[in-house]
Amino acid sequence: PGWPEFKTALMTAYNDWQIDEWLNKEPRLMGSIHVNAHDPAGAAREIDRLGDHPRMAQAILYIGDKAFGDPFYHPIFEAAARNGLPVGFHHSENSPTALGFHRYYVEWHTLVPQVFMSTIVSLLFNGVFDKWPELKIIMIEGGFTWVPHLMSRADQQYKQLRSETPWVKRMPSQIIRDQVRFATQPTEEMTPERLLQIIEMMESDELLCFSTDYPHWDFDSPWEALPLGLPDDLVQKIFSGNAQKIYPKIPAL
Repeated sequence: PGWPEFKTALMTAYNDWQIDEWLNKEPRLMGSIHVNAHDPAGAAREIDRLGDHPRMAQAILYIGDKAFGDPFYHPIFEAAARNGLPVGFHHSENSPTALGFHRYYVEWHTLVPQVFMSTIVSLLFNGVFDKWPELKIIMIEGGFTWVPHLMSRADQQYKQLRSETPWVKRMPSQIIRDQVRFATQPTEEMTPERLLQIIEMMESDELLCFSTDYPHWDFDSPWEALPLGLPDDLVQKIFSGNAQKIYPKIPAL
């Protein structure tokens, strides 16, 4: 994180380039406000600068090796909540596994969900969601089949150890249902029955938002990512309805 002022200025330049070269030329696109997480005050200023732009749909953070629930980062979430913007999280090449970095790419790629789990747990128990109950978070490109396990595990630990974090007022699973969403990519191959079981264990059909990750080599085609035979209302929610609820700037289809 050396020379944070330069990186903050670089994010500002990137955001302006994104608007000028993409959003102003293609009305179907929405943008993300990129910020320097190592400079929370500068990140908050950038969110305030572009928060009312009609085509900037979210602020986005990249997961490294630090837990974002730390109060050091709270000005970022305060600014996002102040501007009515969700915060997207995406892994990066700096996202380690629980045991650091392994020998092969396939090892790291298999274990990418670990950093998303760590991020949610950090936000939960450091009180980010209680401090800003209107804040919405979306976890991008970390999959979702692990979510029921995290919800039940966090609930169990909360029941046993809640005295350690008295500021957390709701069950973790309820906080997740209220304030966290998950982009579907990468969707694992599964039957419709298995997907419905996962959604049943989440106790909500509003947590999943379709994402494609095109043009990466492992992108999910909207014609093939979800198993055939799902109820029409569920398909509509995953492909558009759920995202429209947390991204207020996305126009209705």
